[in-house]
Amino acid sequence: MRKQIINFREERELGQNINATFSFIRQNFKLLCKCILFFAAPFALLSGIFNGLYQSRLYQVLGDDRPYSTYGEYTFFNQVTSLNYLVSIFFSVVSFVMMGLAVYCYMLEYMDNEGEATTEGVWARFKANAIPLLYATIGAVIITTIGLLLLVIPGIYAAVTLSVFMMVLLREEIGFIEGLERCLYLIKGNWWSTFFLLFVIGLIQGIINVVPAIPAFILPFLGALELPGSTNTLISIILVSISSVLGIFIYSISIIAAAFQYFHLVEVRDGIGLMEQVALIGQSTTRFEANEGDY
Repeated sequence: MRKQIINFREERELGQNINATFSFIRQNFKLLCKCILFFAAPFALLSGIFNGLYQSRLYQVLGDDRPYSTYGEYTFFNQVTSLNYLVSIFFSVVSFVMMGLAVYCYMLEYMDNEGEATTEGVWARFKANAIPLLYATIGAVIITTIGLLLLVIPGIYAAVTLSVFMMVLLREEIGFIEGLERCLYLIKGNWWSTFFLLFVIGLIQGIINVVPAIPAFILPFLGALELPGSTNTLISIILVSISSVLGIFIYSISIIAAAFQYFHLVEVRDGIGLMEQVALIGQSTTRFEANEGDY
């Protein structure tokens, strides 16, 4: 039985968008997970390793009244600990971008090949866009962060507006500045609907994310009770790494929802899907008239 192909180019209300998101995940679960595992999970694993090192050494400090014999030892420890934290943050951002890129490349393969996507096709798109999209997304993150630091509201506005930024760059093949302008154009008059979608999806995602977050909470629990293993570096690395890798799969839910919102916004503003349907009707009519002329 041929699977039902999900149409991206159509207007969707909040509930319809959420249903489409989970329908797409359910229909493509195996291949989606495979793409995320290959293209994003290694970076999430590195983030977990360095975060585990950071947390382990942090608990060692908190659990020892006199952890340093000299000021030089104290300075060195702080530098190493900070380095682990910064490297963890770096790989966390990279893993998020790579996950988004992998998911969106898969969705575009699905869309352009009538519901049939392969890892080879996803990889071809992925390697062609990985570096430029990483730079562009980091730039968007910086803009959002500056907005949050200056005033909370501008940061929230920027975060919602740029939620479709990655898909805009991939689908429309435009640059950084053009992508920002396109996001502002699409979101105009539709900011609140996008905000509510991301808010609801965020709540659902947060509930699901409780499960992969459990390993990361075990270590502080052991430390609070002063139980063995709370300062064990290997245990810390394993637990935090598991949490990081599982978490990257959960975060794909909001990424997919943002993609469906992008296509919804394009239909609201430009009506591309409607124009494609009209063009197809015109082609069908032309072929019908041509066939009539043969009789």
